[in-house]
Amino acid sequence: MGKMIAHANGVRPPCEVGTITMNRRDALTAVVGGLAFTAAAGADDKSAAKVEDKFPTLPRDSLLAALPPAALKAVEYWFPNHWCVRLVTHHRANPKWYQATLFMPRGQRSINWIDGDEIAVPPMYQVSVNAEGKVLEESNHAIERDLVPEVVTAAAEKWNPTGVKEMATTWATEVAAGKERIYRVAIVVSQVKFYAASFQPDGTVIKADPIDAR
Repeated sequence: MGKMIAHANGVRPPCEVGTITMNRRDALTAVVGGLAFTAAAGADDKSAAKVEDKFPTLPRDSLLAALPPAALKAVEYWFPNHWCVRLVTHHRANPKWYQATLFMPRGQRSINWIDGDEIAVPPMYQVSVNAEGKVLEESNHAIERDLVPEVVTAAAEKWNPTGVKEMATTWATEVAAGKERIYRVAIVVSQVKFYAASFQPDGTVIKADPIDAR
């Protein structure tokens, strides 16, 4: 857990929420698990639709609703359908900025056992924005392909020119403090194999696994 410190000029310190470093096996497990969850959710679409017809749509998250319009728009753009469990407003900073901790109600859960007790916890994500809607920092998280710039998807196609047959392709994005946004793509070939690459917003390759098309 990081320590909150004052800062100026809208430059923020590292996220309070700890960053989890995964090896390739952990990452693959997370990706495949996510695919299984997505499939299960898809199977429940009809029943979910019936529930939505029966009950009114939930109002906008009350914590996020306290954000300035531009900041709220930025958070909801990058984290659609997420709820906020903690919102910090840094009044002493100039300019003032906001730090939201989010989770997706219908998302995955991690299960931990402590002294015989089963504890289910949803993944938590953090995003920091200023009143003008500029993202200062953002946890690595999955996104829909629609949010990926065309120049980045084009670069990904050049990286995988033969179109490796995959189970699925997943996209993610992240903004490190003081850095520009990066995009990540993972081509899941099987439950034990995947290829990954990361790109700058202009399509420049940051790092990419060599693809074996055999």
